[in-house]
Amino acid sequence: MTRASAFVLGYHGCTRAVGEKVLAGKEHLKASENDYDWLGTGIYFWENSGRRALDWAEFAKANPKLTHTPISDPFVIGAIIDLGNSLDLLEAESIRTVERGYERFKESCSDF
Repeated sequence: MTRASAFVLGYHGCTRAVGEKVLAGKEHLKASENDYDWLGTGIYFWENSGRRALDWAEFAKANPKLTHTPISDPFVIGAIIDLGNSLDLLEAESIRTVERGYERFKESCSDF
């Protein structure tokens, strides 16, 4: 279910030029739209792991087909992320919420 006032630290691996423009307020991060994105279109952050974000940026530099903007100088930016109204699938009540939603969805499809 939701976690009131739950904040996490997130780290995003990118190229230095993009990261510095974002930090200066001149640009926004662009959503990733790759076929391999685990959760679909979005901006991906590594929770509590700046090192993991840097590893990703270095891996993307070595594999330029993975990104739309080539990473020439691996860089990491951090963010404080308010989870706000999110679903924490590590909590049992959240799994029950998904189960109830699935059952309701199934019932709504039975009319077709």
